[in-house]
Amino acid sequence: MHKVIEMSLGRLKRLLDKYKKGTCPKCWKYGKLERHHWLPQRMFGNDSVNPLVLRICKECHQDIEKYIPRTTKLTKYQYELLHKAWLNNDPIVMRMD
Repeated sequence: MHKVIEMSLGRLKRLLDKYKKGTCPKCWKYGKLERHHWLPQRMFGNDSVNPLVLRICKECHQDIEKYIPRTTKLTKYQYELLHKAWLNNDPIVMRMD
């Protein structure tokens, strides 16, 4: 007899996301990709209100996080500029550690 496992759609989506592979748009490495929210979840909430997600490798995810302020909330436009500059290898003058 089969067991029925109840799972929310959100949890199922997160579980499947763990196994997504592809090419990182920053470094072009092929492998497992992580979800990076353009607007930090700690400031703007989860996927329902924050749908802009970039799939990047773990190394690039760690790199972009260095440029995002931990406590200061930027405007949505500033986050957009930051990500575009990072993706295009343009100098980012507002590095935050």
